[in-house]
Amino acid sequence: MPKRDDDYMAARRDEILDAATVCFLRTGLAGASTTAICKEAGISMGALYTHFPRKSDILVALAERSALE
Repeated sequence: MPKRDDDYMAARRDEILDAATVCFLRTGLAGASTTAICKEAGISMGALYTHFPRKSDILVALAERSALE
């Protein structure tokens, strides 16, 4: 499988974070599963784990993104 470029990977990461935000707002932190985030983003679990090995990593990335905005 060919390596994806940095712009593609950054865009995919942002899509995942957007999907996670939707899930967290819909069902709360405890109710939002990685499966739901994958479904919302239209990706596989493997694609999610490429960017975020743990659910807590998603939360950290969302906090960082919020701080930068």
